[in-house]
Amino acid sequence: MKKTDISLLFLVLAVWSLGHLACKPPVDPTSKVENADLVIEIDSSTSISDLVIGDTISFQGNVFGAHHFDSVRIQIFKDAFDTLILPVGNKSPSRTHPFRFTHQLQSTDTVAIVLLGFRTDGAAISDSAFVFVQGIPPSLSSASRDLSVLEQDRVVLRAPLTQGTPPFEYTWVRDDTLTLGSVTTDSLIISEARTSDAGTYECRVVSPWGEATATFHLSVRALNNAPVWTSDTITLDNLAQGKATSVPLRDKVEDPDPNQTLEISILGESPIGAIVDDGVYTFSAEGVAIGTYVEYVRASDGALSDTICIITSVVSSDDVANSPPFWTRDTLNLKVEEGDTVAFAPSDSAADADTADVLRFYLVDSLSRSSLDTLYRFASEPGDSGVYFERIRVTDGLAWDTVVVQTTVSPAYFTLTVPAPSNGSVSVEPVRNSYRMGDSITLVATPGSGYQFKEWGGDVIGYNPH
Repeated sequence: MKKTDISLLFLVLAVWSLGHLACKPPVDPTSKVENADLVIEIDSSTSISDLVIGDTISFQGNVFGAHHFDSVRIQIFKDAFDTLILPVGNKSPSRTHPFRFTHQLQSTDTVAIVLLGFRTDGAAISDSAFVFVQGIPPSLSSASRDLSVLEQDRVVLRAPLTQGTPPFEYTWVRDDTLTLGSVTTDSLIISEARTSDAGTYECRVVSPWGEATATFHLSVRALNNAPVWTSDTITLDNLAQGKATSVPLRDKVEDPDPNQTLEISILGESPIGAIVDDGVYTFSAEGVAIGTYVEYVRASDGALSDTICIITSVVSSDDVANSPPFWTRDTLNLKVEEGDTVAFAPSDSAADADTADVLRFYLVDSLSRSSLDTLYRFASEPGDSGVYFERIRVTDGLAWDTVVVQTTVSPAYFTLTVPAPSNGSVSVEPVRNSYRMGDSITLVATPGSGYQFKEWGGDVIGYNPH
């Protein structure tokens, strides 16, 4: 037989195979052999279902009628021609010949297993069986992912496809309703993120053999929501060798976004200080040389951050023992509205390099409005608007330091509303748009004809019409 005749035979077999998804059932070998036919009988225990690309299929069975032919071979007819030549022919005494055949699948579609026999007189005959090879369904490494970015960040959402047989179709959906028809690949790119881009994005991957979905939960934070330290520097002066000091940091940083959790940490690989007790910076001068030490502390909410500098000066313990207490500021400024009270703790603004000292505070000037125990208080009264100065002294019993407290009292203003009565009138003297705390106002109620005054109500209680 010519090569073109064999190729034509393969083409006819391939076309005839469409729609056959399983092996041809076994036939009676006796009748076939009598007609000098070839017959494939595949062992029923051989599984050929649920095959995917990359699988290796193994067939075993029997060939009947091979002894009528000079040569017999088995071929896989699809993406490769793996051939098993059976050592049989017209000299073989065996009417039944067993075989075993192994082939690795390389593509999807129907695969024909063809048995070909050739005789010296030019005759050829064949038999065949068929298997259907499936593609691998798409599979993702992660079905869900949370992403948090900042405004103006470039965002790339990519479906984490780990395996599967193409072709694939990609569909992106936002918030379960909006289909992003312009995106047909495995990646969704947002060149500059905006807060309005926040939401849930799904990438649905579909192939002829299955589908999978990747979900992305995207949050976009505004740039103006960064945490901010209330000062640029914290100074810890005159720490004696062998001593330790600490300062709470959480009350020194503000975060406009209350839903974020702040993490406070020291920058650098070998910090001298440490962060303990939920945001307290500690510095131990045990074994530390005399000098000035600078560390940077960062407050971060996971996306945005701000940094503050902490400067600690370590001095000799002898120098500290002779150092007096001191105020950390030259002037303490207070503000209050007349009629209200303002207070602060002097110990928050005084320091002593010798931490063993007990500090005491007392008033140098005694204003009628102020008092001092553990807190300094200034209780203003109506008409007290103005600026008041007072001195507070701190002492450790041997030395002392004095600070000026400047209290600014601002005037308090009020408005008066008198609804007109239905059966009389009310006069107001003096008439003004607003009144200052402490001002006197005269109200006179005049009942209408046939009526008598009963009482005042609202913020004034009384039974006198004047």
